[in-house]
Amino acid sequence: MSKSSQEQSPTAKSTALSTSERHELLATEARRDVLERLNDCQLPIDLDDLACAVEAASQPDDAGHENTDATKIKLHHVHLPKMAEMDVIDYDAEANKVTSYRPIQ
Repeated sequence: MSKSSQEQSPTAKSTALSTSERHELLATEARRDVLERLNDCQLPIDLDDLACAVEAASQPDDAGHENTDATKIKLHHVHLPKMAEMDVIDYDAEANKVTSYRPIQ
């Protein structure tokens, strides 16, 4: 498993969350999957690529991934804005890209 450039960099910032915020962030499987994918990828990452990776993780036996569009919509409208609000990621909604990721403490 490769590490993202943010984890390898000694100057990488992390995000300190309260216990309540951490529970809120990790409450959904989709956000947990996003955090796992962001640990393994190069940034910036397109929404399409992230949605495909999240969908593949949640349904590894489904070769067609028919739900990728639904995953992309939920990520764009719900999960990524929430994660950006919590300062865990920077999400450019116009360009549909996650541009940075800060691991949580």
